Amino acid sequence: MNNRVNFFKRLTAFLLAMLLVTTMMGDDFASLADEDVESSTEVSEESAASDDGGAAESVSFESEPAADPEPADEPEPVVDAEPAAEPGEETGVSQDPVNPEIPADVVDSPTDTTEDTVEGQTPVDPEIIDNPEVVNPEEVEQPELTEEEKKALEEKELLEKLEEEEKECDHRWVYVSNNDGTHTVKCEECGEEDRTEDCEFEEGVCIHCGYKLLEEKECEHEYEYVSNDDGTHTKRCIKCGEEVIEDCEFDEDWVCKYCGYEDMSLTYQSVSKTIHGVKVTVSGEMPRNSRVTIYTKSLNKINDIVNEQLEEGTFTAFEAFDINIYDRHGDKYQPAEDDNTVEVTFEGVEELPDTKEEIVVYRIEDDDSITEINASTSGEDVHFEAEHFTVYATGSITNATYLELASYEYFGTYMTPTVPYTKVLNATFEVYVDDTEEEYNFNAYVYKNPTT
Repeated sequence: MNNRVNFFKRLTAFLLAMLLVTTMMGDDFASLADEDVESSTEVSEESAASDDGGAAESVSFESEPAADPEPADEPEPVVDAEPAAEPGEETGVSQDPVNPEIPADVVDSPTDTTEDTVEGQTPVDPEIIDNPEVVNPEEVEQPELTEEEKKALEEKELLEKLEEEEKECDHRWVYVSNNDGTHTVKCEECGEEDRTEDCEFEEGVCIHCGYKLLEEKECEHEYEYVSNDDGTHTKRCIKCGEEVIEDCEFDEDWVCKYCGYEDMSLTYQSVSKTIHGVKVTVSGEMPRNSRVTIYTKSLNKINDIVNEQLEEGTFTAFEAFDINIYDRHGDKYQPAEDDNTVEVTFEGVEELPDTKEEIVVYRIEDDDSITEINASTSGEDVHFEAEHFTVYATGSITNATYLELASYEYFGTYMTPTVPYTKVLNATFEVYVDDTEEEYNFNAYVYKNPTT
């Protein structure tokens, strides 16, 4: 602000100086022209008088005002260099009666800076008036401020700024819509935000900000079904995101019609198969639509596997079956995975009623390890619980010694008591072979009254 005031002061001083110089130059040119006209008039009158023989005729001339000389032909006049006219000299310029050296028109000129200074403006610096070469007020050298003056000026400007900021705004609150069902209360003058609030609607238009509710069109749903792997699925609209959980709808194979979930929950099932007159039945909780396989196994091989691991007695197998359960994907199911057991029954084992020895059931793993299973018998039937499916064999254990023969070997000797009149009527030998197509020869020798 101060810079602008200084600028206008300098500009005013410059204009006043130029006006003063111009006025003084014009007065000088007018004085010179009047002197030239009077001189020429006097010369003409004297020459006319001499020609007429001294006749005293006076001739008056109305002289035309002299034209202003071209500025380029005249040197720029200097006001102080003009010689003052002698008192009483006819120069055509009226003089001030108080100070005859100053022309009256100069005294009365409205350009007098002491009389016509504009109200509210600083008087013109005399240096600027006397020096017409100064044409740009901005070029006038200003005194450099000291550090204290600079600091005082900065504090003043800061104080003015703070005072302006402290002026309290006469708020004009308006409601500006946020285009989401809310609007912000905001000052129209200073931009201050007061609060954000929900719109108040009447007939679908906010009474404050004018926000209009859009009419919601009913979605034309397109659903996708995602299985929850528990007999339910989530039905979700791919357009609007609406979702709901529903029970699966299964076909005859227990596969959901919508999400493809396959129900493999445990359900009671019973599967039977008859092999060599023996009916094998597997019953219990198994995955829905499970498949049960039952195959017979070689009894001789079972006997060898079991007897090799018995410490006492000899096992004789009556029946042996390889039993397995598979779910709908072909994966083997073991009831132990669900802390479950399945009942197995062998019906029609003919050897059971005539056997006086202990009846046992063995589970034979893939690595040929054996585990004895608790079982119960009833007539020709054997019942037991299975938690792991593989090969199961039932049979009896006798006290006879089990021998594995090489190519040629004595394998048994029976001595009768030394009581007189003892006669051996018959002897029985049971032999198990791996290959029935081979030919085997056995010799039995009876010695009477042997001495050695």
